[in-house]
Amino acid sequence: MQKVGIEIEGKPSFILRGVALKHDEIIAASKECRTYAEIAKIVGFTSVSIANYMKANDIAIEGRSEKILKTSPKKNKANIKDCAVLEKEPTMKNWYAYWYHTYRRANIQEVTRRKYEGVFGVFSQHAIANMKLKNINRGDAQNYMNWYGEERSKNTVYDHWQLVRSAFEDAVADGHIKLNPFRNIRPIYREQRMSVSELKEKREQKKWLEMDEYMKLKYHLIFWFDSHLKESPINSSGSEAKDGGQTNKQVFRTIIFVALKTGARIGEVLGLTRDDILFETDEINVEKTWDYKTSTGFKKTKNLGSIRKIYTDKETMQTMRKYIDWLDKYDIKTKEGTLFIAENVGTHLTSINYELKKILNELEIEVITMHKLRHTQASILIAKDVPLQLIAKRLGHTDTMMIQRVYGHLLKETEDRGNKMIAGFL
Repeated sequence: MQKVGIEIEGKPSFILRGVALKHDEIIAASKECRTYAEIAKIVGFTSVSIANYMKANDIAIEGRSEKILKTSPKKNKANIKDCAVLEKEPTMKNWYAYWYHTYRRANIQEVTRRKYEGVFGVFSQHAIANMKLKNINRGDAQNYMNWYGEERSKNTVYDHWQLVRSAFEDAVADGHIKLNPFRNIRPIYREQRMSVSELKEKREQKKWLEMDEYMKLKYHLIFWFDSHLKESPINSSGSEAKDGGQTNKQVFRTIIFVALKTGARIGEVLGLTRDDILFETDEINVEKTWDYKTSTGFKKTKNLGSIRKIYTDKETMQTMRKYIDWLDKYDIKTKEGTLFIAENVGTHLTSINYELKKILNELEIEVITMHKLRHTQASILIAKDVPLQLIAKRLGHTDTMMIQRVYGHLLKETEDRGNKMIAGFL
C-alpha cells in the first residue's frame, strides 16, 4: 500500500494512506470518544497510527479538559531535583517532586527510587504536570490515565496509578486539596483491546511451575548435588573450572535450589551469608540483599516486611550443609562472607537464568525465569490452602494485597474448594 508523507512534530513521518481515507470517520469518532484507543477500535487501525495522524492534522479529542503537550520528551524533560521546593500553589509536577523527596526517598532503595523518578518523567510529558493541584479534577485524572494506558499492560498501568494516587492522598492529608481526583477512576490498559485469541495466548504464557514440574526440578537438583558437591568446581560448559575464572555450576544450581525452596527474591538469595543458614531451627535468615545490578555489595531489603526468617525443611538444610562443605573443601573464595558471590568474578542474573533454562530444557519443562520460581512458591502454597498472611510473610510482603492481586484466580479456586467443604458439613 502506498504511503503518504506527513510532518509530525517537525519530523517527517509516514502513515498508511488507509488512515487518511478514514479521515471523516476519525473526525466523527473524535467527538464521541475520549481516547485514541477507542477511535482506533472504530476505524480499524492501531492507536499509535491514529494518534500520529490526529496530531499531524490538528484533530483534537473533544471532551479532554487539557490537550496533551505537543513538545517532545527531550524539550519537556524535567529534573525531579529541580522541582522539590514546594510552591505556594503547587502544580502536580512540583507537588510530586516535593512529596517524593520529603516522604518517600529516604525510606526506599535505589531501584525503587528509579521507579518513582520514572513516574515523574512520564507525567512530565503531559499537560497535567503543569496544572495546579487544586484545579485537577477527576476528569483530568481519568484523561491522563487514558493517555498513559493506551499502549501499556495492566500491571504497568496499575503500578503507575498506585504511585500517583498515593502522592495525591498525601496532598489531601497536607491540606492542599480536599479530594483525591485519582481515587475513583477506571484505568485503561492494553489487554482491554486485545482480541480473544490474543488474550488466550497471554493467559497461556507460563507464570510458574505446576506441582509435578516443581517436584521434577527439585529432585533433579538434589540428585545432581549428591555427586557434584563432592567434585571440583565445573563451569557452565561442564568442564573443570580453573583458576576461579568464572562462577561455576555448583554455585548457580544451589542459587536456583534455594530460590525454588524458599520463594525468596534473587537479591535476597545472593545476599545470604553462612550466618544466615540457621541449622538448629531449619530457617534461613533474610535481613539484607546483594545489589547484583550494580555490583556494589550489600543493601537493605525492599521493605521492613522483607526482614524475616524463612522456615525450610531438613532436605534444604542438608543441601546447604553439603554446599558449605564443598566451598571449604575447594577453597572457594566469596565476597564479604556471602555464599554465592565469587570473589574474582561477577554474578549476573542473565547467567543464572541461562543455567535454569538449560536445566528446564533437559527436563522438558517449559522455560521460566528465576523470578517465576517465586511465583511458583506462592501458587503451590495457595493450592495447599496455606493462610494468605503466612504466604505474604514468607515472601516478604507487608500485607496480602500483592498476593490477592497476582494470584486472584488461584484464590478463587481455593474459595470454591472451601465452599464445597462447607457444603459437606451442612
